[in-house]
Amino acid sequence: KIKAEAKQFIATAKAKTLAATEREKVLDAEVAALKERVTESEAARAALSDEVEELKFELRQADKDCGRRAEEAAEMRAVAEAAAEREATLRAEMEEERQNWTDVQKVKAEAKEFIAKAKAKVATVLKREEDLKQEVEMLRRELE
Repeated sequence: KIKAEAKQFIATAKAKTLAATEREKVLDAEVAALKERVTESEAARAALSDEVEELKFELRQADKDCGRRAEEAAEMRAVAEAAAEREATLRAEMEEERQNWTDVQKVKAEAKEFIAKAKAKVATVLKREEDLKQEVEMLRRELE
């Protein structure tokens, strides 16, 4: 009965270990995707930041010309403000991506800890099974 229970426990532990390993693979893929999204967000933010700076420069030039270019300057201001708003939005999204990445790292660490515990339990069960086998063998010898 103990041997059957040990085998059942080992099978359960192996299944849980396999599930945790699969979850870790999924989490690794999610981490890679999040890293890629963060990189893309940073590139987009940098591009928008450059665009904002260019627009600000053009705006200063247009303001110098004043008069006939006042309407153009107003349009450029609106574009610069929209770009600045988009940059702020991208910064917020990037921060959210960083938080998501941190959360995934936590889950991944928990999965690794679970796998380590499961492996330790399996090792304990295997050791106990071996001890029981030796004890059964000794009892068998004593009976003979």
